[in-house]
Amino acid sequence: MSLESTYFIAQIIAAAAVIGTLVYGIVQIRINNRLALTQLTNETQQFVNDYNLAIGLDQTAARTFRKGLSDDETLEPDEWTQFNFLITAAFSHYEQQLFLRRQKLIATEVFDRADRQLRFLLSQEGVKV
Repeated sequence: MSLESTYFIAQIIAAAAVIGTLVYGIVQIRINNRLALTQLTNETQQFVNDYNLAIGLDQTAARTFRKGLSDDETLEPDEWTQFNFLITAAFSHYEQQLFLRRQKLIATEVFDRADRQLRFLLSQEGVKV
């Protein structure tokens, strides 16, 4: 085998190694992107779970939230403040969901669920503006 043939074989091997490295890098980037999307989805779902539990497990918060949604005029000033913060937290979450969806960082199904929840809140008498 001549020196020139050895050189060409080495170049082919080097080119194959570069291509293999690029393919491996692309696969790793895709895996990392999926993991990041999964983490974002989990974080947003954790907020929803924490929010629901905070209202669902606290009888006072549940009553205040229900009264606020129905535009109950018997809301005390402290209850009004609590309801306002609960709704503000919900709207902030939905705003984040919209931002993430526009950036294509969360799944359509996750956004659609948040959208349905937001529409429900907006249909309530105590939330209508």
